[in-house]
Parts: sequence; structure tokens; C-alpha cells
Amino acid sequence: MSFLGYEAFYVNGSSHSQGGGLEGPELRNDSVFPLYQRKWGVKEWGKRSELNFAARLSELIGIPHTNEAESGGGTERVVRMAYNWILDNWDRKDKIFLVLENPDPSRFEVYYRPFDEYFILNSTINSNEDHAIFTSAVRKYYNELNEKSNEDKSLEYLFLKWFNNHANIKENWKKVERDFVGLYSFCKMNGIKIFPMTANSVTFRDCFDKNDIIKFGNDENNYDICSWAHNNHKTIRDELDDESIDMHPGYFGHSEYAKLLKTFLEEKLKKK
Repeated sequence: MSFLGYEAFYVNGSSHSQGGGLEGPELRNDSVFPLYQRKWGVKEWGKRSELNFAARLSELIGIPHTNEAESGGGTERVVRMAYNWILDNWDRKDKIFLVLENPDPSRFEVYYRPFDEYFILNSTINSNEDHAIFTSAVRKYYNELNEKSNEDKSLEYLFLKWFNNHANIKENWKKVERDFVGLYSFCKMNGIKIFPMTANSVTFRDCFDKNDIIKFGNDENNYDICSWAHNNHKTIRDELDDESIDMHPGYFGHSEYAKLLKTFLEEKLKKK
């Protein structure tokens, strides 16, 4: 299988790329599936991994994909895991491409040695006091394994302590933007196609080739899926006429974004 000479692609980011808000009844008692079923006649509801734009794009262009986006995930996590995937696919680096979110700097990542796993630490940014306020620490939101969710909750005090001692929103912003431009530059230097949804917002903005940043048609906006869904009334809330207040990209929004992305890629990935 090949799409314009490319054999596989990689996606990473936050809940917006994962399919957040579209969790099925097996994960959420307040799943929006019944609402889509009633309003739009949607008869089958797969996992988030089957409903998001990456899965839809994979179907459209006929090549496999890896989507490691996770609810709450930040840029630090995106960069770490993208490098790992590139390494695993190094022998065909000229036949792969990446589509990456660049999430906001309120998201942190901490390695926890006893579990040999990374935890996602989320916060809210207090604009008045110019610092972040800890909200949660998890390995995965809506975890299929209840025992892991309970473990995460029991360890939250440890990560709160870490957060209070080490987290600084301005320093994290600078760090993740250095990380992101580093990954981007690495890919460019090694001939790996990389398409950020957005470039850096503060530092090294001019280091990104505008032709690599995702945008659609004559619209000059750079479109991460979250902004696109909001601007085009394709959030879950929009699609369900306010029956849900969830502002994640909607079921149909993911599908339409995938179609626009296919057109974008057809122009950028010209046949070798």
C-alpha cells in the first residue's frame, strides 16, 4: 500500500487528535453516542481510535497509521514519542510523514520510576497570577482498567508535590517550544516529511516553513483540529445543537477534517 510514495504516517497530540469527547458507553456513562444516534441516526459507535481524523484519513488514503495522541497530552510527550516512532521506522524514513499537534504549555509529563511509566500532569493557567494551578495526574483519562485509575488517584499527592516544587508555566513554554522546533528541524535535516498543525507561538516562529504548516485552501489560518472545529461549527456541541456542552471536535468534524487534510497532503506529498 502506498499514497504518493508514502507507506505510513504518524499522529500525536492531545484529546483533540485522539477523539476526546467521543468515548463510548463502555468508558463514559455520559457518552454522546445516544445523542448522535437519536439526532443523526448513527448506528455504530467505535472506539475513539476509530472515530478520530487520523483513522478516517488512513481509510481515505489507504495506508496504515499510528496515532498516539492522548487526552491531556502536551508537546513534551508529542516530541518524545514522535522521536521513538521515527527511530522504529528509520529504515523507511523517506516513506513516512508526521502530522502533529503543538498543545498549550499547561500540560506537563513526569516519568514515574516505580511503574516505569510516564504520567500526564495537567493544570490551568491563572492569567492574573501568571502561574499554573495543578488539576490532575494520570497515565490515561477514561482508563479501561479501573485499578490503574485508582492507582493514579492514590499517587496524585506525589505529583502535586512535584508540580508545586518544579512546574513553571513560562519555563515550560520555552522548553516545549525548543523541543518542538528541534524535532521539526531534525525531520527537515533528515528528509522526513513533517506537518505541524501550528508552529511555535512565541520562540523560533520563523524557523518553520509556512508550506509545512497545515492550512486549507485560501484560508490563511493555520488549522489545528481544535481551532478548525470551533471556527467551522464542527464541535460536539455544535453537531448536537447544545444538547452536549462538549467543545471537542465532533463526530462529523473529524471526518471532514480528514478530507481536508487529504487534499492538503495531495498537494504537499507530490509523487516521487
